[in-house]
This record gives sequence, C-alpha cells and structure tokens, in this order.
Amino acid sequence: MTSDDPLPQIPIALQDIETDDRLVLHGALADARTRRIGVLFLHGLGSNLFKTRHLWMRIAARGKRSGIGVLALNTRGHDIAARYRIQRRTRKAYRMGGAGLERFTESLHDIRAGIRHLKRAGYQKIVLLGHSTGANKAVYYAGKTQDRRLRGVILAGPARDLTMVSWDAKHRKKLERVKAYAKRHGNDSPLPQKLSDGGIFSAQRYLSLFQPGTPEDVFPFGEPAARWTRLGQVRAPLYVVFGEDDPYIAEPGPEQALALMNEKAKRAASVAGDVLSGQGHSFHEGPDAFAESTLRWIRTTVL
Repeated sequence: MTSDDPLPQIPIALQDIETDDRLVLHGALADARTRRIGVLFLHGLGSNLFKTRHLWMRIAARGKRSGIGVLALNTRGHDIAARYRIQRRTRKAYRMGGAGLERFTESLHDIRAGIRHLKRAGYQKIVLLGHSTGANKAVYYAGKTQDRRLRGVILAGPARDLTMVSWDAKHRKKLERVKAYAKRHGNDSPLPQKLSDGGIFSAQRYLSLFQPGTPEDVFPFGEPAARWTRLGQVRAPLYVVFGEDDPYIAEPGPEQALALMNEKAKRAASVAGDVLSGQGHSFHEGPDAFAESTLRWIRTTVL
C-alpha cells in the first residue's frame, strides 16, 4: 500500500500545547484506551502533522490495541513560515516561526511540552519518533537532557542537511557572506534570495542547516573524524529506519549508515535498525511497512 491509499479511520483530538517559553503549539492526539506507550511524532523540515499523517496515523491505528497512542506535534518549525500565539493574560501576542526562521535549540521546549502533554494524558512510557529533521531534534533532546521519561527513540530517515548543498569553496564563501549579513542586520533577519539559494531562511537558520559543527548537525555523515557527540550521549534504546532509496543517504548508503550509527551510539541501551526496500525518504511508497517496522520494535523493546 502507498500513502495514496485511504487513511485509517481513527478518532483524533486536536490539542493546544503550551511550551515553557509560552508558545501555543498545535497537536493531534490519536489516543489509546489503556495508554501504555505514548509516541511523540516530530515532523521534518518544512513539514507538519498533516503532511506526515500517512505515517503517524497508521502507527496509531495498528498500535491502539496494544495501548500505543500517538501525539503528532506541529513544532515551531512547521511549514516554511508560521505565526504562533504567545500565552499571556493581559493581551494577545504573537511570534513568527517556521522552518526558515526557527532556532534549532529551541526545539527542546517543543519536545518537553509534548512529553509533558502525553504524561498528563496518562501515558506510562514515552517514545520519541523523529522523521528527517525531526530525527535531529529527537537525538539533540535525548542526548542533551538525559530525560529519564524516554523509553525509546526512533529515527526515521535521519540525514544531514549539508547533503542538499555542494560543499565546496563556493559554498564556504557563501557561508562567510551570510555571517557578514547576520553581523550587519541581525541573526534573525531574513536573507536576500541571492544568499538563501531561493529559499526563505533567516541568517542563523541558514548557518544552522548548512554549516558543519552546529547543534543541528547531529548526523555528520561524510566526516570520518566527527565526534557524533549528541548521538553518543543517548541512553535510551534506539531504532533507526531508512528507506532503501533515500536520496539524502545515498552516501554512505543506508546499510553503512546503520552500521556507523550503531558504532557511534555507545551509551544507548540497545541499537537496532531496518532498511525498507523500495522506499524513499518519506516512506510514501510503503507507509504500512514503515508502521509495522516501528511497532514491531516498540512491542519487543519498550512494551
């Protein structure tokens, strides 16, 4: 089955979720009656909970009888640009965000709020499931916070954003121009088109994505001497799943990437993985196989 097939018919409750820095995020909770395991689903760069529903809704539909519910969260990095309400008593206030403007390190607030929401709903164990850039955020959170509420971390299509640009002298020169622009106009100022490769990015967001060694660069494929610091700090069990035809992991290839991540995740309680044949980065070609793969691991490792 593909993502064009009908979605499962399951009850979903839309949620308002307040972060520690008082942003109001939106989420969709596919509840399970016994509430044994709560999966917090984190979408990728420029995506949202609607574009990824072919993944998380199938997990929820198949997992609810086992007490597995899913909270799909629209992080402050959803879509390209978005406006968020700030929770205040006296007046309405708003803040701009979205994939082109967000600060990666602030994803800690979003994930913490999502976990808190699931715990308040009664879920006993928490699993983080991050797709694409959501995988970067999941590892960054798990490694930095050492949150003991996490019983598992699933990385779906983890990749390196630097693969989207040519890492050459021309790109290094562009990074210097972006830094100079940030110094003159501010880190959060939107870049002119000639510097942003036609996208919508603030200066700091462009550097976060396309400069090596930033907090967001948690999967430094292609650098033999890289330390993989955050992945090496994760203590919860890890499950990594790639699509066989994922263009963002063409080098070193999914099998080699799995072996490398297994080597670098030195403190994880366990590391397992799977490569799904005939599938790409977003698993549109076989979302049922993706759901079964992740649920199999959850049931055998976390449940």
